[in-house]
Amino acid sequence: MNRALLSLLLLAFACTGDSPPVPPSPPGTTSKDAAEQKALEALAKRAEGGETAAIIELADLRLAGSRVPKDEAAALRGYERGAEAGSGYAMLKAAQLHERGIGTPASQERACAWYLRAAGAGVKNARDWVEAHAATDGACAYALAKLLVAEHPQDPAERQRAIKLLEQAHAAKHPQAAGELALLLLDTEPVAYPRVRTVLLDGVQAGDPVAMDLLATMHDEGWGVEAPRGDQAVALWTRAAKLGSAAAMAKVGRAHARGRGATRDAGRALDWLRKAELAGSTLAKVELARLHLAGAGGAEKSAARANELLDEAARLGDLEAMEALGDLALAEEIFPDLVRRYAEAPDTLGPRINAHRGAAERWYVQASEGRRLTAMKKAGDLYSLALDGHEPNLTLARMHYEPALAELGRLRRLGRYTDVHRELEGDIKAGYGVALFNRRSFGEGADRTTALTWIDEAIALGSARAMGLRGELCLFAVGNPLDLDTGLEWYTKAAKAGDPTAKAVIAATTTGGKLDPAKTLKFYEAAARNGDARAAKLLDTVKAELARRQAGKK
Repeated sequence: MNRALLSLLLLAFACTGDSPPVPPSPPGTTSKDAAEQKALEALAKRAEGGETAAIIELADLRLAGSRVPKDEAAALRGYERGAEAGSGYAMLKAAQLHERGIGTPASQERACAWYLRAAGAGVKNARDWVEAHAATDGACAYALAKLLVAEHPQDPAERQRAIKLLEQAHAAKHPQAAGELALLLLDTEPVAYPRVRTVLLDGVQAGDPVAMDLLATMHDEGWGVEAPRGDQAVALWTRAAKLGSAAAMAKVGRAHARGRGATRDAGRALDWLRKAELAGSTLAKVELARLHLAGAGGAEKSAARANELLDEAARLGDLEAMEALGDLALAEEIFPDLVRRYAEAPDTLGPRINAHRGAAERWYVQASEGRRLTAMKKAGDLYSLALDGHEPNLTLARMHYEPALAELGRLRRLGRYTDVHRELEGDIKAGYGVALFNRRSFGEGADRTTALTWIDEAIALGSARAMGLRGELCLFAVGNPLDLDTGLEWYTKAAKAGDPTAKAVIAATTTGGKLDPAKTLKFYEAAARNGDARAAKLLDTVKAELARRQAGKK
C-alpha cells in the first residue's frame, strides 16, 4: 500500500469515527517516511477521538493537499466540526470556503453566518467583512440586523439601524426579512400600521410563515385595522401551518377550541394541537392542558396530565404555562375567576395540584420577570394581600405592579391598548390600593390618601374590584366611620360590573335590593367567627346601628 493511500484511508476513518487497524509500513519505506506516516496515524486517531485541534489540522491538510490528497469538501466538514466546538479560526475558514464556493456551492448567507460567529468568538476583522457586505448583500444585511437586535435589545439607535438593514434585506427579496422587519416596526413608537401591513403582505406573497403569523395576529387583535377579523386570522394561520409552522398549528387549534374565528370544535382543536406539540410548540402544550382539564375533544380528563404538559412548557420558557401553573397552585377561593381560563365551568378544574402559595408565587414571579402582563398583576396581588399567614409586602407588590403599568402605557402609545388592558390596569391600580391599606404602617395620613387615589383611578377605569374595595372600606370602617348604605351602594355597583365577591355580599346583606337587618347581622357575625378582626371589632357598633334603624321605623 503506498503512503498517500494509507494516509487517505486513515483520514477518512478519522472523519467517520471508525478506527481501522494501523497496517505495517510498506517495504522500502524510509525512516522519514515512516515517521511521517506514524504522525498522520496519530493525528487521525486524535481526530477520531474528537480532539478539536486535530480535526482542524486535518482540515488544513486536506484543503492544501499537503501530505494527503486534496479534498475541499472534507476540509469544509472538518472546519465546521471545529467551529461547532468553538474554534474561531475554524469559523473563519468555514466562512471563507462558503464565500468562495470551495468544497460547496457559494453561499453569501452561510458565509455571513460563519463570519458573524467568528466575530463573536473574537476573530479580528470578521465583523468588518459582514459590515462591508451588508450594504450590497441581503443575506448579510439580514444576519447583521438580527445580531444587532440580540446585542442591543433596548438601544433605540441600534434598533433603527437594524430596521434599515432589514429594509435592505427585504428590498433584496430575502425570504425571511419581511417578518423580522414587521416585528421591529410593530414594537417601535409610533407604529406605522399601513407600512407594517404592506411589508407583511409582501412576506405572505413570498411564503414567509412568520409574516403570515404576524398579519394573522394583527387581524385577530385588531391592530391597525377597523375591527378584529378572527376568520381572516385563522385563514392565514392555516396557510402558515401547512408550511410547517408549529406556532400557527397551535393557533389554529386554539381558535377551534375557543370558537374564535373558527367553528368551536374540540375534536379538531385536539388534532391541530397534537400536531403542533409534535412540531415543538409550547403554546400547544398549554392549550392541550386546558382540554385535559375540561376533558374536551376526546382528551382524557386529567388534572395530572394537564399539570405535566404545563410543567414541560414552563421549563421550555413558556410564560403562559408558568402563569397557568401559578393559577392551579392557588385555591379557587382566592381567585375564583382564574378557573374559567382552563375549563368551561368551575367543577371541571379537578383536584388542586401543589395547592400552596409558595408554588403560585414562584411561577407568577417567573412569568412576571418575562413581562407577561397578567402574571405581573397576579404576582403583585399575592404580595398585596394577607394570604395564608403571609404579611402584605408593598415593596414586592410594587416591583410587579409598576412594570405592568409601564407596559400598559407603552401598549397605549403603540395603539394596542384594548378593553382587556383597561380592565387589567384598573385591577392593578385597585391592587395598589389594597397593598397600601394592608400595610402595617397604614395610618390616617399620606398612605390612606394615596390608597384612595389608586382605588378611585381604578374605579374610573371601570374596575369592579375597586368598586368592591370602596364598599369594603365603608362596611368595615377602614379609615372611615361605619357606613352601611354607602358600602352597599358600592357593592351593588361592583356586583353589576361582575365582581363575584360583591354579588355574594349583596346576597348576604339585602332582600329585594334593600338592606336586611337580620341578614346583615348574620353577615358580620359569620365574618367575625371566620377570623375577621374588623368584623369582630365592629359587632357592637353594627348591632347599635341596626337597632337604631329598626327603632326609626316604629
